[in-house]
Amino acid sequence: MPVLRASDAQLNQLMTQSLQKNNLDINFVFEQMSTGKRIQSLSDDPIDSINLLNLERQLTAIDQYKTNVDNVKTNLSIQEEALQGIVDGFKRVRDLLLWAKNGNLTDADRLGILTEIDALNEGATSLLNTQDENGIYLFSGTLSDQASIVGDNNIGFTLQGNTDLRLVNVAKGINVQSNYTAQQMFDLGAGQNVFESIRLLNQGGVINIAGIDGAISDLDVTLGNILENITRMGGQQNALDLIKSNHVDNETLTTKVSSEIEQLDYAEASVQLTNLQNALQATQASFVTITGMSLFDRL
Repeated sequence: MPVLRASDAQLNQLMTQSLQKNNLDINFVFEQMSTGKRIQSLSDDPIDSINLLNLERQLTAIDQYKTNVDNVKTNLSIQEEALQGIVDGFKRVRDLLLWAKNGNLTDADRLGILTEIDALNEGATSLLNTQDENGIYLFSGTLSDQASIVGDNNIGFTLQGNTDLRLVNVAKGINVQSNYTAQQMFDLGAGQNVFESIRLLNQGGVINIAGIDGAISDLDVTLGNILENITRMGGQQNALDLIKSNHVDNETLTTKVSSEIEQLDYAEASVQLTNLQNALQATQASFVTITGMSLFDRL
């Protein structure tokens, strides 16, 4: 049976292909070591590459949840501060009304009381029209481009907006309320509100003594509504802190798992690089030897 011998062209092609493969393998390890990542493309490890993509999606979702939590907490803090300001103002109005019932006061005393009450009333409406940094009226429900209350002590006060809630997704399957509404807290029914009750005490610069008890009753109802909602806000803030803490824990774990899948073992890579470089040198030496052989050496 005749012996098949490789031609010079075939030998050159085989040796060239071997050298190219060795160089590609070495460059790949260099790239791994420069980036610190074991996987450079999907084809390097399809299963772990898909796992990494899923983990990246989880991290993106967690980051969005954390942002949403922070936004809700900021909005609640702004609303709570505004409502506390209204509570403080209304408590002062209540004290002034009780004082105004004192029969020993002069007309000048009552005028001073009335002037302060009017100022406190308009100050409370200003707080109720609190907006966020984007110009959204926080107490107007989903009609957030409308002021929550319009008017003044001369023409009267009218509540606007609606009682609808704005919900924000802060975790998978969890939506939380991000707003409280003026309609829910300040509407006394039949188109009446506490701001009007207070305003109507001013009868041409004279305080309406007969209307004081009714105004105090409306104040008490409204203060009860506001304080109830402030308490709920505090509970929400605590719950949101727990949710964010869980997100941080999940983010840490997910990042750790992702790093373990992706991270390069430098010791193993160094050994692999040494072996590849040795193989390259051996191939180069063989190539030189083979190409330097004479025709008689091959026969």
